[in-house]
Amino acid sequence: MRFIIITLLSLLLIISCSNNQKKVERKEKETKAFQTTSKKAPVYLLRYKFKKGDHYNYKITTVTQTNETLVTDTTISSKMNQTIEYTIKLNVKDVTKDSIASIGVYISRIYTQANVNGQEIVYDSKYIYSSRERQKFLEYESMKKTPFTIQLSPVGKIIGADDVSKIFKNVLEIQHAPDTLSSKTKKNMKDALVNGSIIPLIQQLFKILSEKPVGVDSSWQFSYPSNFAAFQIQNTATYRLADVVKTDTSTVAKIYANLSITWTGENIVKNKGATYIFSEPNISGSGVFFFDQLKGLLLKSDASTNISMSMVIEAPDAAQKMHKSTRTTITTTTNKIELL
Repeated sequence: MRFIIITLLSLLLIISCSNNQKKVERKEKETKAFQTTSKKAPVYLLRYKFKKGDHYNYKITTVTQTNETLVTDTTISSKMNQTIEYTIKLNVKDVTKDSIASIGVYISRIYTQANVNGQEIVYDSKYIYSSRERQKFLEYESMKKTPFTIQLSPVGKIIGADDVSKIFKNVLEIQHAPDTLSSKTKKNMKDALVNGSIIPLIQQLFKILSEKPVGVDSSWQFSYPSNFAAFQIQNTATYRLADVVKTDTSTVAKIYANLSITWTGENIVKNKGATYIFSEPNISGSGVFFFDQLKGLLLKSDASTNISMSMVIEAPDAAQKMHKSTRTTITTTTNKIELL
């Protein structure tokens, strides 16, 4: 198994059990709430309440275990365990009249330790690496200690990312990208960096809240599309306000998350004489997070996901004799976020 640098989008609140539903709603993003409590029960308007000058430190810890089996004439098994830690500083630069917060982000440290079939791999952003090693850890090296800015809605959606030019410049330098790259190519690369790495990483610090006031046992949903293997996935996260604990200084909401997906797409792909047959996506996940309703910020969260996928490959060898192999991958991930 190749060692792959993993950037975990917050699988918590993104994906869960699958079913073969053939019609998927094609909305970009959608949030909706539905009330399930008595009208007399207290309700809470959950909002991020950042103020200019606020500073916060968070730590994200993601532990991933991947087991892969390749069956041909023989069976080959491989295993990878990986732990990634991000320490992130937030600085609230400004808040508009519409409560859109402009937040400076600074990833002060990245640490990862992996074991791939007995081979240890360690990365620590406090060290200086060779050019070859920097390419191996491209994502980490380009983002470490390089500030940028996000715009955050009151319900926790990142609606934009600015000041990412330095990160993109780091990517080009580390990859030794030629100066002849077209403006269109650079734009596509930059958009992929923002939407595929930067926003998914930082979005983990901001769970999606209900647009409407909610009471205990109220639920709301957040949906958006993504791609997985050969499938187009519609992800729906269902949140439930499980409890509210009040003290003299805080009102803390305990919120559970359960996830579901529907998928479309062909599970058979043919390319250059080879046929790839994918099994249905089998994804499950759940989590819990704690939100300070008075201060308007995430205190901590814990999540876990399980993903399994099988793929049958039928391909000819040099003598045009067909060979068949089956690759099965099972990945278990736990994700923890802490306000330091």
